[in-house]
Amino acid sequence: QKAAMEEVEKLKKFLSGIKEDISETEARADEAKGAADALKQDIEASIKERDETVKTIENEFTAEKERLVKEIGTASKELQLVIDQSAKNITDVQSVAARADEALVSQMDSLASTIKEITSEVIGTKKEKEEIQETKSLRLNKVVQ
Repeated sequence: QKAAMEEVEKLKKFLSGIKEDISETEARADEAKGAADALKQDIEASIKERDETVKTIENEFTAEKERLVKEIGTASKELQLVIDQSAKNITDVQSVAARADEALVSQMDSLASTIKEITSEVIGTKKEKEEIQETKSLRLNKVVQ
């Protein structure tokens, strides 16, 4: 009977140890769940921030695109006006032989200057577009990291 009592005591201690292990395991599981929840919230916040950044970049790109389209439209109208004026001037110059050479050279210089300006604006527009794309990529990379 004494051996049985000792065995019962051993089992009680063993059960007590198991209960402590279970309590520790539950506490660790709660900690892990809390850490997982915090990580999930961080990830969701990061995704939201990334989405907002993408939306901002898209809005900026759209606004820039609209601005550039408007500028190109204005430049095209101005160029057409210059072309129309040049044609009229050429017709007028043909009727006035004495001033024909000077007027024609002047108009061609003006036209060449306008074309150079428009070409420069288009090149600048392309560069701005590339910079916007690079900025967009950099922001997306920063958000993802």
